[in-house]
Amino acid sequence: MTNREKKCKDLVSSEWKDRQKDLKNPEFEALCFDYVEADTFSDQKEGYWRWQFSWGGPSDELRAYVNRDDSIHRLEYWYLDWFDGAKVNVAAEHPAWSQIQEMINSTAPGMVANG
Repeated sequence: MTNREKKCKDLVSSEWKDRQKDLKNPEFEALCFDYVEADTFSDQKEGYWRWQFSWGGPSDELRAYVNRDDSIHRLEYWYLDWFDGAKVNVAAEHPAWSQIQEMINSTAPGMVANG
């Protein structure tokens, strides 16, 4: 089966493994870092900070769900391709937690609590 025939759930773990190599590179530049309000997409009850790495088909991103004090309570890596998507939960011990927490703190502290 080629990668084109595989579903996102079949690819998400290997894509996350590859993306982690990029995150270790200080020269790596992602596409954007922004906040996605709750209810932006159907069935999306909770807002999240999005660190988007690629866009189109396929695309991938980290989603940080935060408490009212801006601390992350859940971090997910998402791999998405036309009408398909899958995620893996990122362990709190992973360096990506501190990377994205630092980005949240320096970008818009208090935005979620005040929003």
